[in-house]
Amino acid sequence: MNRILSITAVVALVAASSFAQDMQLGVRAGFNLLDFSFGEDYLDENVKMGMGFGVGLAAIVPISGEINLRTGAEFHYRKVSFGEEAFRANAYAGEFALSVPAIVQYSLGDAWVGAGLQIEIPFSSEIIYEFTAGDEREEFEDRSLADLGFAIGGGYNINENIGVDLKIILGMTALSNSEFIEDSSLWQYGIGVTYFF
Repeated sequence: MNRILSITAVVALVAASSFAQDMQLGVRAGFNLLDFSFGEDYLDENVKMGMGFGVGLAAIVPISGEINLRTGAEFHYRKVSFGEEAFRANAYAGEFALSVPAIVQYSLGDAWVGAGLQIEIPFSSEIIYEFTAGDEREEFEDRSLADLGFAIGGGYNINENIGVDLKIILGMTALSNSEFIEDSSLWQYGIGVTYFF
């Protein structure tokens, strides 16, 4: 399954490149609020809203008329904190991720709305426990190889070079194969600014 997701991302980028003659390229920086859920109410009471940020490349590929494909590749760092009731110590999970969105957008003049999918490949995932004697780090061993989310959003082009966007990613896959958090999910609420060349 995870290999299929990764292959799908590569195929989407290759397909996009076939329309590249009128493609817009740019760089994007974004900030996300992270809503992590274990899938159990009694555990979710101890989860705090997380934060993340990312930078990367963005591309808009014309498809037909007012319809475009918004894609790219971004590197993200994200962090979610947990109260001591969840792990018997204050703790947080941190990781980097490569994110590849594929959003079909409909242009409304200088504004746009869109929906699609986003694949995220996490790496360097770890859980840090904050004890009085010092922090302890533990690799997130059962972390899924890739996450898939449904993306919806919109944006506004301030001028021909600068655009802002709002995006919601509704996690569709569990973050781990572990029995403990097999029903886990991650929803993301983001804002970004893109500079187009």
